[in-house]
Amino acid sequence: MRSIVIDDYIRSVMTKNQIPGLSVAVVQEGEPVLVKGYGLANIEHSVPATEHTVYEIASVGKTFTATAIMMLVEQGIISLEEAIADYLDHLPLTWQNVTIGHILSHQSGIPSYTDAPNYWEITHLNLSKSEILALVTHLPLKFRPGEFSAYDNTGYYLLGLILEKVTGQSYGDLLQERIFAPLGMNATVMNNPSDIVPHRAAGYRLLNSKLVNKPYYSSSVTYSAGGQLSSVEDMVKWEQALCRETLLKQSTLNKMWTPHFPNQGDDWKKLRYVAGLGW
Repeated sequence: MRSIVIDDYIRSVMTKNQIPGLSVAVVQEGEPVLVKGYGLANIEHSVPATEHTVYEIASVGKTFTATAIMMLVEQGIISLEEAIADYLDHLPLTWQNVTIGHILSHQSGIPSYTDAPNYWEITHLNLSKSEILALVTHLPLKFRPGEFSAYDNTGYYLLGLILEKVTGQSYGDLLQERIFAPLGMNATVMNNPSDIVPHRAAGYRLLNSKLVNKPYYSSSVTYSAGGQLSSVEDMVKWEQALCRETLLKQSTLNKMWTPHFPNQGDDWKKLRYVAGLGW
């Protein structure tokens, strides 16, 4: 009965929003009770969406970045209280007092590069990381670090650079070695449009109420702010890892799941280290 109710709900949402296909996982008390696909992963070839279908997961990928940072914190390699300027060179003077903790909780005040006026014009270009940061390095902070909360992609882009600087590994290799491989997340990879990826879903968008193929994102634009592909099967494994002492100690997990409010007590927006997402 529960499966029928979920099926009906998902199909009604798909019809209402003209969604061609999706995959869903329902987890209860840490265990999956439903993992399946609905509709089509590729309309042109009539390929059904399944539990194996691989999608762009966008900012959900920030959770990988945050967890990798917290793994280094546990090892004593970095500290949440340290300034990002301790690890990265040539940052704007106004960014010097921004800490890793500020970024994880979206309280850095750094403008998000995805808000740049020309952002949507460059999403398909293969740009250097310095070119991406140049979209906002000339701008003032939105507020003093720690004073307020505002969702920010630039900060998580910077965390990827810190991870590479500290470990000497590429961001993608680091995630593969420390997160994806240990958890058996075999479908989760960095999103490179030119790669052949088994079970990759085609992307679509609505344009004037008509479904069309969506433009692709360059991997240099998304990077550590949300540049991964994954399946719902792998997302179940990831959810379990964030709730159990698999990759991190319980004390670290508790800190990641605890709301961290800005200094002014702005409690309308509870942000969590682990999510990298504000709501």
